[in-house]
Amino acid sequence: MSIFRRDKSKKTTDVAIQAVEEVKRVIEEQPSIEIKDMDDFSYQKIIDVFSTEIKSLSKEDFYQLIDKLKQQYDENLVTNLVVDSAKEGNIDNERVSEIATNLSDENAVQVIEEARIPIAEQTKIIDSIEDQKIKQLGLLKTLQNIYENCDTKDEWELGTDIKNLGIDPQNTEMVDLIHKIVAKKIAIGYQETGGPKKVSTFIGVTGIMTAEEMLQCNLPKIVEQEYEQLMVKASKRKLENKKNKPKVFPYQPAGLIIKILDELAIDQVQQYQKVGMFIIPQSDVMMNLNPEQEEAFIRAIDNNLKVQTDGEEELSVLQVKSIKDQIHGEINKVGLRDLIDSINHMSPEEINDAAYLCQTIVSNPKIYQVYKNIAESSILSSLLHVPEESRKAMLKSFGGVVNQYTKKGYFLATQSPRLKTTVKKEKKPTPNLAEGKFEDKEIGE
Repeated sequence: MSIFRRDKSKKTTDVAIQAVEEVKRVIEEQPSIEIKDMDDFSYQKIIDVFSTEIKSLSKEDFYQLIDKLKQQYDENLVTNLVVDSAKEGNIDNERVSEIATNLSDENAVQVIEEARIPIAEQTKIIDSIEDQKIKQLGLLKTLQNIYENCDTKDEWELGTDIKNLGIDPQNTEMVDLIHKIVAKKIAIGYQETGGPKKVSTFIGVTGIMTAEEMLQCNLPKIVEQEYEQLMVKASKRKLENKKNKPKVFPYQPAGLIIKILDELAIDQVQQYQKVGMFIIPQSDVMMNLNPEQEEAFIRAIDNNLKVQTDGEEELSVLQVKSIKDQIHGEINKVGLRDLIDSINHMSPEEINDAAYLCQTIVSNPKIYQVYKNIAESSILSSLLHVPEESRKAMLKSFGGVVNQYTKKGYFLATQSPRLKTTVKKEKKPTPNLAEGKFEDKEIGE
C-alpha cells in the first residue's frame, strides 16, 4: 500500500491541491511535459516552483502532492523532481527515502545513485527493493557513493555503513570495492598525517576486513594506487591555490605492511590458544617480506603470546622455524585451513582425542581402510542421527544383517576390528601440534 494513500477517508487538502495546480500550471506552460524531451531551462522552471511549493507543505500534504503528480504525469518526472530537490536541500532525507520506497525498483536505484542522501536512508531504500538483481545494483551504487565520499567520514562510520549493507562475501565486485574504500581511507591518512593510523580500526573495531584479507588482496598495492589518484587531485589544487599549498606526506608501503603484520600477529596468537598451532596465511605479500619485516612479525607474535599468557609462554625455536618456513612457502599447508575451521567448535580435550585418533588411523593401513570404508558409506551418518538410547538396538539389527550377508556367501568380517583406541584406559600421547610433540595421556581423562 502506498504511503501516499495511507488514509483513503482523507480528501486532498486545499494546500496540496494548490501546490499540484501550481506545478501543473508551470509544466503545461513548457513546450512538452515529457521529461525526456524537455529542455534544461523548462525543467528548471518546474524544479523551482516544485521546490518553492513543498517548503510550505505538511508531511501529509507533501505525500498527496507527490501522489497527484504521479497520477497526472509519470513516475519518471516525480523521481527527477524529488532527486533534484533533494540535491538542493529542499526535501529532508527521510521524506526522500520514504518516497523512493514507493517508486519502481529502477527509479528507487536512481534515487540512491543521484539524491546524495545519507547511507542509512539509502539502506532503507535497498531493503524495499524486491527484484534481487536490481537490489544488487542498488547495493553497488551505495558502495560507490561511500567510495566517492569516504573523505567526509571517519573509519568508524565507514565500517558501520558497510557492515549494515550486509554485502555477500562471494560477490567479488562488491568485495573489491570495499577493499578500495578501505585503501582510499588509508591513503587519505597517509596524505594528511604520513602514517597508516586507520588500519587497526578497520580490522578490530569495525571488522570489515581481517589482516589476512588485507594481505591476500595486497592492500598495500591498492593503497598505493589510491594515493596516486589523490596526489593528482592535490597537484591540481596546488596550481589553483599557489599561496596556500597544503602539506602532503609521502606514502610508505613498508610501514603499512608492518602495521598489518602487527594485527595479523594478534590473530595468530588467538588462533594458537584455540587450536594449538600457528597457521600463517599464504600470499604474495608474505612470500616477499624482507628480513626486517619477517623478524618484526615473529617478534610481534612472541610479544603477544607473552602478554596473553602473562609471560608464561613464548615462542620455541621449533615454532619460530615453523613460522619462517610457512612465510617462505616451504611447508605444504594443503587442507590446514579446512582443518582449523572443522575443529574450531571443539574443546582442547576433544581436539587432542581427535588428533590422536587421526594419527592412529593414518599410521595403520588396515585401520585406515576400515575407517575409509565407513566414511564413504552411510553407516556412520545413519548411526549419528539415531537417538542415543536406540543405538544399541540399531547395532544389534545391523549385526543380524551382517550374518545374513555372511550366510549368502559375501566376504564380510563377523567381528569389528579390535582397535586399540577403543580401550578405555589405553595410554596415548597428547599431540602438541605446534611442536610435533606428544604427551602421555589416557583417553577420557
